[in-house]
Amino acid sequence: MDSILDYLASQSERVVSQSNKNAMELLVAQEIKKQLEPCSAEIKELVNQVEVATYALNRLPSLYASSEEGLAWQKQRGQKEMQQLITATVREALEVVRKDPARFSTPLLPPERQEIQEAREALQELLDWLWMYQGEIPRNDASWRELIKIVKQIVSQAVKKEIDESETQALS
Repeated sequence: MDSILDYLASQSERVVSQSNKNAMELLVAQEIKKQLEPCSAEIKELVNQVEVATYALNRLPSLYASSEEGLAWQKQRGQKEMQQLITATVREALEVVRKDPARFSTPLLPPERQEIQEAREALQELLDWLWMYQGEIPRNDASWRELIKIVKQIVSQAVKKEIDESETQALS
């Protein structure tokens, strides 16, 4: 198991349908926005806010909630009890990330973006395979709709060929 969430999800359908949020993520995002507000648009563009948030969140306690009421309570608690710590930690994170703006990293994709990327790769693989066996198919990137037309055309041709062959055999 990769995480406790994976374990919980494997244990109960109810857990799978339920979600939770870390109120600290919301508080850190607000603080980053607040601290970057006086900065120029150029500086805001240069700062990788995801890295700033990640740095800060790794140094702050989590405030998870599984309901809207719990989330509101955790946010209020975080603001009341930890705002100075959040402000200082985000300031530190901004300094660290600003000192090394040329950090090269491959960002993690959200699950929905990952699925889209995998679908595109599968589409391209299918197009390449079809192109190998059906030379008249364009090799360039095709849309899902174009792929459906191509596959329908190939299947129709195969069915027609099979019907023609069986009729020829019946006549013989």
